[in-house]
Amino acid sequence: MTVSAPTPTTSSTGDALLQEVSEAKHGDLLAPVTVLAPTTYAAVALRREMVLSSRRRARPGVANVSCTTLGLIARQLGGAQLAGRGWRVAPPVVEAEAIRA
Repeated sequence: MTVSAPTPTTSSTGDALLQEVSEAKHGDLLAPVTVLAPTTYAAVALRREMVLSSRRRARPGVANVSCTTLGLIARQLGGAQLAGRGWRVAPPVVEAEAIRA
């Protein structure tokens, strides 16, 4: 299951995200959940906020939750098909240079 992250990063964001993740897990604490964030830095910040919010609960901790971006998911999904053709995903430096060109 994929959960979209709230946009502002405040102390209540961690609580709201933790609530969304709990609902997405449907009572199974080890169910996998992916949180999509706009940037890699936002993904790290959201994960940190969620973990800090979980410390205030009776059962602290967050298991099997991945915070990532849509671009990284596309790389993971497309990498296997590219490898099957003998190709590989371009490194970020090459990608940035292609965009500049």
